[in-house]
Order: sequence, then C-alpha cells, then structure tokens
Amino acid sequence: MAHFEILENFTKVPNEIFIAIKFISGSGCKIYIHVVRQTIGYNKKSDGISISQFVEATGLSKAQINRAIKELKELKILKVTGQTQKNGGKSYNRYEINLKGVKTLVSKRDKGSLIMSQGVVSKRDKGSLIMSHTKDNRQNTIEQKKRERLTLPFLYFKFSDSLRARKTDEYLEHLVAESEYIKSKTAFKIDIKKKLAREDKEQLQDFEEWYLSDECSKLLKAYKGSQVLNGLKGIMEVESIYPYFNTTGYDKEHYIYMKLIGREEDYEIIGFKSNSELEEFIKENEY
Repeated sequence: MAHFEILENFTKVPNEIFIAIKFISGSGCKIYIHVVRQTIGYNKKSDGISISQFVEATGLSKAQINRAIKELKELKILKVTGQTQKNGGKSYNRYEINLKGVKTLVSKRDKGSLIMSQGVVSKRDKGSLIMSHTKDNRQNTIEQKKRERLTLPFLYFKFSDSLRARKTDEYLEHLVAESEYIKSKTAFKIDIKKKLAREDKEQLQDFEEWYLSDECSKLLKAYKGSQVLNGLKGIMEVESIYPYFNTTGYDKEHYIYMKLIGREEDYEIIGFKSNSELEEFIKENEY
C-alpha cells in the first residue's frame, strides 16, 4: 500500500466547500479559498482582509474581486462585515465563511433547485424560460430541464467585429480605472487583448460579467416598474433584471433573467438570450 507524506503546513477544509466551489465562478473560487485559508486555516471565525491583500493572493483585478465578493454574498456562503477604526475612520471588511449557507447551497443543487427560487420550469416562445411558482409536477419539469440544458457560448464571440472592438476598448478602460498596480497601461491592454484573442476562459468570463452587469443595470433603470400582460397570469410588474451569474449555480441557459411580480406574492422568472429579446418581450406585452 502506498504511503503519503502528511505535510505539517496544511488547511483542514470542510467537505461541503469542495462540493460548493463547482457552483462558483473561477474568480469567486479564488476569493473563497483565500478566505477559507485566512479563517478556518487559522482557527478563526472571521478575518479582516483588504482588497490589496486579495489582489496579492489571487492575482485578480479590483473589479474582479468586487464582483466575486458580490457573487459569494448573493449565494449566502460568505458573510462580509464592515469595520470602523478607533478614530472613526473606515477600515477593510471582515470576511466569514457561512457554513450553513454552504450546506444549503449544496443541498439545493443536489435536489435540482434552480435560479434563486423554487419554481417549475417551462418553455416560452423564442426560447425564453419561465419559472412559475407552482409545486405540482415540479420534479418532472426539473428533470426535463436537466436533459435539455444548454450552455451558451461567450458573448464576446457573438458580437460583430465593430461592436467587439468598441466593447473591448470600453472594457480595457474599465480595467485600467479599477486596477491599482499597472506599471504600463499600454502593455496591460495588449496583454488583455491577447488573452481574449486566445480565448482565455477566465478573461472572457470577466469581460462577460462586466458587459452583462452594465447592460442589466441599464435595462433595469429603463423598465423597472413597467407593467406587462403575461398570459393567464394577467398584469405583472418588472421587479428585477439580472445576469445569469447572479443565479444559483451560474445557470447559463440564458444570458439575462427578468423577475415579474403579480398579486399575492405570485411571480415568474423569464430568461432571455439577449437584451433586445427582453426589450421586444416588454414592448409586445406592455400594458
């Protein structure tokens, strides 16, 4: 029998965390593992970590770190608490692994739970996904979705050449503005362009998160509170519009999701493959 050397310096990690990280983005995983090491690894409940420390430990940009932390908070597997210095000034945040949230996430995903809610999945015209808050035949529909599940390609390669060039320039300016440790802006931009061109998955994911976050923010500003006539559900109101990476488990069957609310806490979540498809749906069904 082979014998393995047990190293003195190691971090004991709860098994649920290794299961949970498959539902987290690449950037989110880097942040999460670092928090695990700084807290559980040192037998501490929480630890104060600055953004610059995250940059040094993970190699991520400030923008990537902020989005990753937001993702982990929304999944309810990371607790973030603000700190105040003795003189009253702000200090860096404290981070704590929420093991109860980790177990809940793993449990939900094992049971096939979808998109930040408990709902039944059905198909709508133009491939839009509707989640109805109905308990009957839920499991059958979930199993059907598993069989039909598709993962969309990165948006970067769906753009026209001119749009891709324009959005790439905007993305690079965004990264430069958010980054604190750039010696040469020109060299930095060239490096990012090369990563995008050679289809570096982490860079493409970061571009997609930046682009969709901005698009969803614009869509929500334009349509929040709008009323639409939604079939048998009747009149419903647009409550939120968010990108796929804000759903539990990164449900990339659609790029954008919209939550409609009706009477008596009734709601539906509809998925769209583009912002133009979402806008067309609202205009066609506007009440």
